[in-house]
Amino acid sequence: IAPHFYFILFVPLVHRCLSERITNNILKAEKSNFISENKLTHEYSREGKSFHQFVSDCVNQGVISRMDVENFLFESLFYGYQREVYIYQVASCNENCMKPEIFLNILQDKYEYIDDCAYSNIANMAADDEKLVAVKTIYTNDLQRIAKIQLIFKTEVSILRKGGIVKTLSYIPVDWDVNSQILSIKFSPKRHVFDKEKQPERLKIHFIDQLKEMFNIQFIPFGNIHKEALCEMSKSLYRQIYEKMVCSKPQNLDSYVEEISDGLKKVLGVEALELKATGNNIFNIKDNIQKFTENILISDILLGAKEGATLEGVEGVVTYLKFSDGKKISARLKGRECREPIFGSESYMALRSAIENARRVNRLEVVWLGKFDRLRITYEAAETECLKVHFYKNLKEEEYKYGLQMFRKFERYGNGKLIKAVEMESQAQ
Repeated sequence: IAPHFYFILFVPLVHRCLSERITNNILKAEKSNFISENKLTHEYSREGKSFHQFVSDCVNQGVISRMDVENFLFESLFYGYQREVYIYQVASCNENCMKPEIFLNILQDKYEYIDDCAYSNIANMAADDEKLVAVKTIYTNDLQRIAKIQLIFKTEVSILRKGGIVKTLSYIPVDWDVNSQILSIKFSPKRHVFDKEKQPERLKIHFIDQLKEMFNIQFIPFGNIHKEALCEMSKSLYRQIYEKMVCSKPQNLDSYVEEISDGLKKVLGVEALELKATGNNIFNIKDNIQKFTENILISDILLGAKEGATLEGVEGVVTYLKFSDGKKISARLKGRECREPIFGSESYMALRSAIENARRVNRLEVVWLGKFDRLRITYEAAETECLKVHFYKNLKEEEYKYGLQMFRKFERYGNGKLIKAVEMESQAQ
């Protein structure tokens, strides 16, 4: 059933200053857009006040509505700096908790101040204690069940800086699509965190455990499925650039390679060369020369793209790859500063056979070339329970959805069959 309606209850902003501890978590561009949308750019510039003070004054004077401020805070904190995302697959939960009245009761058992299924009181909660500061729900067409849940938690994080420890606030958005059974939890990575328990990896466990307890959620572990999906993504992206190379390579190249390899065989005079090649590809002269020439052509295509040429038909390029072939080789390949493609590198050429035979990739960094301007994302499958996705730029909703969509596209089992595959693997363990 398609979700349709948002219901938000906004708690009034009391007559006091909106805390800078809150607005420090919001992008400067988002703040500027909010001022501009309210047609207050001139006043903001003239008064020279800080953003949080100016907005507080505008609310208290009735120039900006409290509802608009809460909505702005919610939307800005749900993405923005929240560039580190952990994605879980939900197997089941307490079905009754998707009824609005039961959902509210569950929230109130832990957070007694929540008085509606949809609630936002971000502006009034700048204290250090951990809180659930906002809830947003989308109902099904018949309004009898909740189809999507968005939560924002707040917690204090102490940062080591020159002069001592500074207490800051961090916001942790949770996006739970009940219908598609996907739950993601987002974090804003912070440097020099004083308490290790406030690192994203630890906070993730804390809040996931809390959600599991509240809603009786059972997750489907990825096992090795996400590693296999990343492996397929890596191979598919290489095939795209390879096919582009095939279409542009000289017509007589293959016959010339064969002629050279035959000549080398005679000159080298290695005994039982074909037999040795079956056990070690280094003896496969033709294959190695072929790969060498292809590598030159691929490198030339990638160099042209770096200088401004388009890569039509190529969705993205891999800039970091950590893999194991399950037998002899475990390796990491990375381009310069993890920004340059690895497909044309000597290391990739040397390991190409092993990469082609690999079944799992633990970490893959991709620069997507299609919809967005070189969107750089790392997919990490180190944990069996979830997929970690790291964005290298401040996040927008469309970019988050695109990054997840591309992972789903390259799943080994595809067409929505991943969950069944994971269930089979988890039962076998």
